Amino acid sequence: MTELELKKYSRNALLGSFVSMLTAGLATMMYSVCISTIRTDLALTAVQAGSLGTYTFMGQMLGGMVAGYLADRFGRKNILIVDVILATLAVFATSLLQSYSIFGLLRFVTGVGLGGCYYIASILIGEFVPTNKRGFMSGVATSVWNFGYVVCCAMSAFALPSIGWRWCFRICALPIIFVIFMIFGMKDAPSFTAAKANRDKRDQAEGKKVNAYAEIWAHPRMRKSFIIWSISMILYFYGYYGLITWLPNYVQSQVGMQSGGWITAAGYIAMIIGTAGGGKIADKIGRKKLFLIGTIGTAIFGLCLAFWANSSNILVLMLLYGVCYGMPTGIHATFIGECFPTHLRSTGVGFTFNIGRLGAFIAPILMGKLVDMNMISVAIATVTMFVSYFITQKLSGMDAQMQGSMKIMMLVCNLMFVTFCFNAPIGFSFYYSVSNIWQIGQSFVTYKIYSPEKFKKQYEEELAAKRAEKKKKRSVTVEENGQTVTKEVSLADANKLRLELARKREAELHKDERTTPLNKEQ
Repeated sequence: MTELELKKYSRNALLGSFVSMLTAGLATMMYSVCISTIRTDLALTAVQAGSLGTYTFMGQMLGGMVAGYLADRFGRKNILIVDVILATLAVFATSLLQSYSIFGLLRFVTGVGLGGCYYIASILIGEFVPTNKRGFMSGVATSVWNFGYVVCCAMSAFALPSIGWRWCFRICALPIIFVIFMIFGMKDAPSFTAAKANRDKRDQAEGKKVNAYAEIWAHPRMRKSFIIWSISMILYFYGYYGLITWLPNYVQSQVGMQSGGWITAAGYIAMIIGTAGGGKIADKIGRKKLFLIGTIGTAIFGLCLAFWANSSNILVLMLLYGVCYGMPTGIHATFIGECFPTHLRSTGVGFTFNIGRLGAFIAPILMGKLVDMNMISVAIATVTMFVSYFITQKLSGMDAQMQGSMKIMMLVCNLMFVTFCFNAPIGFSFYYSVSNIWQIGQSFVTYKIYSPEKFKKQYEEELAAKRAEKKKKRSVTVEENGQTVTKEVSLADANKLRLELARKREAELHKDERTTPLNKEQ
């Protein structure tokens, strides 16, 4: 592929990713903004309406994992096109039905198509774009997803009352007209084509196809990344969907607002800024730092929304929350993808990203129970306590120094505080949560200044230097048989010679002194 062709297909890959991201944004959000109208039209119960959203998540999780594996085998472009076609056709078909059961099936199929739309598009861009621009371009593409959310919010306010939810769904299926461009105008990146060819040669030489998951698990570094990112994505989706599901109702009841739709739209606009701007910043300071800044900021402003939101600050807090949430959203598919080699990238990202949707299943239910029990503050205190305990133990090196009984005792002391939170005012739970978060920050700062690993290494180096010093030979001059002789001796032998010389000098100095006691006759 010539340089001119590379620029052309890089541009087309970016445009194709826009189509995919827009499809995902429209198909995901349109159901949420039309849910009240759909319930009335199809006479659905609250449980049935909620289950339709669950079917979409289930489809996304399954479709995302399968799409990742297939994209490594058959190419990013081909699977991305299939996902867009499947999602848009399912959305269009949804607008024609009258049955709850068929509606649920089509939402599941829509989810299967949406499962790979986001991260495969990000991977495709990343394999065309240089590393120093990868974060920004991935962030720009992801912002189109959030733009789809904004379009849905606008349609719910201005179009839904007049044209109905069915025509809104049909409009959301329009990205399918760009599939022809994706088929004829896009190609896979040369790096992926080369990696796929090498893997096919290896499989042919071995006479079998090596399972991608088995290959990831057999490599220690990739296995570690696979596990860490899976846990991270579960927590990421849990935090986001737990908050975003209950936050509008929680804030409206606390602030006393009639409608929070315009605040939600403002938050999504802020996410667009966060995804695009965060990608640019990530190219400057690194993916890891940006990811930490975004997730910590999201947690902080999420707590602020939950505890301190009022009519005067709700918009500012929502904008800050949206920007912080958008930062990691724009780069996490790229960040995860860079942890896996090209021929396994889609498989690794597809599983770790979509297994996180387990958190999306659990969060709304668990948060709802906590809201009903008025235990949000206690739950926050409990979670921060466990995180603080284990991070502090690990970073301080105390886990290697303390005996098992001492570790248990430390944990019991923390649990006693949590138990007290159940009977104490909410203010104490919040204070305890903040103190835990502060302790986590202190642990990281202390770790940078006084790292147990660095101290251990320094101590071992000093100890080795002392041992080497002891074994080092020294030139010593001694007298033997009335002659002066120079010897090469160790530090221990030199100390013995010094001791013997000191004794001789002491004896010579006191040789004329009486050493026996006087008797009566003397």
